[in-house]
Amino acid sequence: SNKIITPAQLALEPCSASAVVTNPKNGDIIAMVSYPSYDNNKLSGSVDAKYFNSLINDKASPMLNRATQSFTAPGSTYKPCTTIAGMDTGIISSGTTFYCSGSFDKVTPSPKCWRLSGHGGEVAATAIRDSCNVFFYNVGYNLALSNGLFDNTYATSVMQKYAEELGLATMSGIEIAEKAPSASNIDAVYSAIGQGNHAYSTLNLARYVTTVANSGTCYNLTLIDKITDNNGNLIRDNSAEVANVMNISQSIWDTVHYGMNLVVNTYSALSKVNLNFAAKSGTAQENKKEPDHAMMISYAPYDNPQIAMAVSIPNGYSGSQASELTAKVLNLYFGLE
Repeated sequence: SNKIITPAQLALEPCSASAVVTNPKNGDIIAMVSYPSYDNNKLSGSVDAKYFNSLINDKASPMLNRATQSFTAPGSTYKPCTTIAGMDTGIISSGTTFYCSGSFDKVTPSPKCWRLSGHGGEVAATAIRDSCNVFFYNVGYNLALSNGLFDNTYATSVMQKYAEELGLATMSGIEIAEKAPSASNIDAVYSAIGQGNHAYSTLNLARYVTTVANSGTCYNLTLIDKITDNNGNLIRDNSAEVANVMNISQSIWDTVHYGMNLVVNTYSALSKVNLNFAAKSGTAQENKKEPDHAMMISYAPYDNPQIAMAVSIPNGYSGSQASELTAKVLNLYFGLE
């Protein structure tokens, strides 16, 4: 009637997104947003049937909580996990150098780096900064060789172990419905860069970066601060429970933190934020007929993180799009605009 047509009504991509912000000091969820959403008021008491039918027929599925129930591969946001697995198992150290020529020739067909001209010599921190695929192909490949023979199953099981300890590949523990994530169990080389058959939600990514931000304490995240009666009297004071604490050398965390801090200056949107923080982008391809997914994990401030965050834009083309959303949230949260 008003001749306004939304991207969702045309089923254009991207037309959706989600974000989860946590407190890495205690596992509280500060914000969890799924877009597009809907007006709860019209579904409370007597339901507005016309409005409800419009939600059901909306091609962007606004009633789907994309933060908790929409899964994608994590792309390069997984590379800090690969770094931790590689360093803790002794496959690499902070100074291990792999040369990136633009392709990885130890397997056939040879997978490419996103930068076809190559990055040259990379160590773990700079590989996180540059998101160098070839560096992490080497980590996955060498991990598969570490059991004597080349063994994809062994390598992916090791990566899964670290993903679970980081809180990425297990359910978060929040008080509303969430789907169970799935760590990749195929192709160690591709799994190491966040491809394979990994499947995680924005919530899973947020829990993971929360653990990274605080250097190893994985929380069962919570949405509930407290419960009171209608007079405000406290019934229950709630706090997140610690799921596990990782036994990881501080030097490993320092390498990951430093690499993620270096990422900030590789995106113009992030570098304009007047704050020292850390981030890692991800661009995940799942269907060559559709745009790639865009996502980013981050925490801020760098030296004493107050928030950790994951944002995801399905079919958002590249991590640079997620960087703009991340910058907007950081500016709003810290009052920098």
